Amino acid sequence: MSSLFVRDRSGRPPPSKRRLPLVLAGLLYLALALVMLSPFLPAFGWAIPGGVIAEVDGWQNVWHLWWASHALRNGLDPFFTPLLYHPGGVALHLQPLNLSNGLLVAPVTLLWGPIAGYNLAVVLAFVLSGLAAYLLIFHLVDDVRLALIGGAIFAFSPFHLTRLWDGQLELLTLQWLAFYVLALLRFLQAPSYLRALLAGALLALTTYTSLYYALAAGLYSLFAVLLWWPWRATYAQWFQRLIGLLLVGVTALVLLTPLLVPVLASPQGAYLTPNPDEVLNRSANLVDFFLPSYLHPLWGELAWQRGSVWHPLTGDWNVALGYLVLSLAFLGLVMTWRETWRWTVLTGFFLLLTFGPVLQVGPLRLNLPLPYLLLEPLPGAALGRRPLLFTALITLFMAILAAYGLRWLLSRVALRMHVPLLVLLVGLMILEYAPPFWPRLEPVTHPAYAQLNALPGAVLDVPPASFKRVVPQQVQMSHERPILGGYLARMPLVPLVEQIPVIRQFWYMQPDDARLFGDPGEALAIFQAYAFTSVVVRWDLVRPDLRPGVRALLTTYLPDLAPTYHDDLLSIYTLPDGPRQPFGLYGEGWYPQERTPGRAWRWMEGEAMLRLINPLPMVQPVELELTMASYAEPRDLQLRLADTPAISYTIPAQPREQRVTLHLLLPPGEQHVFLTAPTTVEADPRSQRALSIVLLNPSLRPASRP
Repeated sequence: MSSLFVRDRSGRPPPSKRRLPLVLAGLLYLALALVMLSPFLPAFGWAIPGGVIAEVDGWQNVWHLWWASHALRNGLDPFFTPLLYHPGGVALHLQPLNLSNGLLVAPVTLLWGPIAGYNLAVVLAFVLSGLAAYLLIFHLVDDVRLALIGGAIFAFSPFHLTRLWDGQLELLTLQWLAFYVLALLRFLQAPSYLRALLAGALLALTTYTSLYYALAAGLYSLFAVLLWWPWRATYAQWFQRLIGLLLVGVTALVLLTPLLVPVLASPQGAYLTPNPDEVLNRSANLVDFFLPSYLHPLWGELAWQRGSVWHPLTGDWNVALGYLVLSLAFLGLVMTWRETWRWTVLTGFFLLLTFGPVLQVGPLRLNLPLPYLLLEPLPGAALGRRPLLFTALITLFMAILAAYGLRWLLSRVALRMHVPLLVLLVGLMILEYAPPFWPRLEPVTHPAYAQLNALPGAVLDVPPASFKRVVPQQVQMSHERPILGGYLARMPLVPLVEQIPVIRQFWYMQPDDARLFGDPGEALAIFQAYAFTSVVVRWDLVRPDLRPGVRALLTTYLPDLAPTYHDDLLSIYTLPDGPRQPFGLYGEGWYPQERTPGRAWRWMEGEAMLRLINPLPMVQPVELELTMASYAEPRDLQLRLADTPAISYTIPAQPREQRVTLHLLLPPGEQHVFLTAPTTVEADPRSQRALSIVLLNPSLRPASRP
């Protein structure tokens, strides 16, 4: 053999003879998926299936599909959306965007909407996962019957059903991971350039679907190479195989360039820092694999009562493999160990990884360190903060072992008993893998939302789109306008909320010390500065204890604005158009605002700051007008802008006042004006504040002259 890269001449039937069983397998898995979802199918276009977690995560994934099709239709970068976290937008590279699903169902999403696209992706996930496992097992055992059963075990396992129950579409999409397992195996067994390219493409597709599964695929690659490496081959053959593996990696890296380059250029370390408690909670308990599925319609509640004790706040722990599958797999690894030892090693390795950093047995946490600890220092390995998800590969490997076990069992009975035995075993599997009744989750709708469609500017939602709040994104799929915040799996900061007081109050739904210049009614200028043209209050989603605060905010900051729509559920305020212009805020070093009708003031400590914000992309000439008086006696004030030299003023004592007007060229973004003056302890014994200068009705306005 002059080259290791040759055509596979294994003597298998021609492709035309293998195509019919493959088509029949696809039809079988499609039929099983439709039967499993049959109570839900009438709602295919207007609801999604799932449990409590899917009420949030499911709609988040519907939004992902919608955004992918929206970006495709409008020629936008799918890894960055300006529609969330207005006004800056947010990168989606490290989010579970599952772009592979978005592109796969984009025609349906564009024609019939993202709900239909989501449900189609669900059906395809079961069908294609079954086909991937079927092809892998048929490649190993060359028996259509065993491959069909093994594919069904993988596609309809409790682990897979749980991903749908939780609405986590990116984790439901197991097919690309399974196809990659097959592609890399076939390359290692009979290398060719075409197989190397195919394996690299499937590795990239797996990564675009789920970063968790990308980590699992990487670890599988390492062990598969070691387990199937021809250690007795010549150095030339070693070199040729290494070239092939390099081609696998290069192909994946080239296809992943749009994802990897921005991540490497702008590391987002906060997303990649695992919480130790979260890792432990999302690690498998030894008992988990021996519990039945908590989704089972008969004994699921009993399993839930047991397992949820040591897995609070998460449902990831449903990794039931099924007692029949465990029994068949045990037969396979014991009775056919010469053929299955590699799969046994892989199963054992990933089983250890699912346990996380330390072994947990029921309510006990043993101080026994496990191999997962070796992953934590590796770059990017923090993406494996959910060790339970390695069960995706364990389920596939157990299906393989079960197929071998079933083959051994059939070899021990008479040929006439094969069909009755297979019928019996399949019946027991159906009983053990029985799915739950799928609730129908409908989006939050209201006829008044139609007012938001096709209007310019951004929408300020109350409650806002944030952690576990997904309603604003549901509505956004209709009006297609930017919103403040967003619910993402890895939550970024919302700078506008922390920096701008009026926005902060609406975000947290309660008044606080606003630190505005002038009258609260001038807060309208802040909305205009950031192009918010609609405020939507969903009263039924605001906690009762927060509703008075929300009403106070509307009265304070939109005092003369009547809602364009109002009922017990919803209020919509359409904000008037106005020019975007700079505005000023009090920074640190000021006492709370005091006011009388038409007049507001704040006392300064020894050092204080004013914040000048230019929301426009170009330099703006402005006038900062400060009316000041000194406490008790005249005192010197040092005033400086950022790093410029300080200017000195002698401020007269009350009741005299001095007005200072600064003409500034304000660059985009935020600039600070610093004020420093000596203090005197207030004469009022009830307060004892250290006072220096009082600032009355400051204003920041466009310059009256160039």
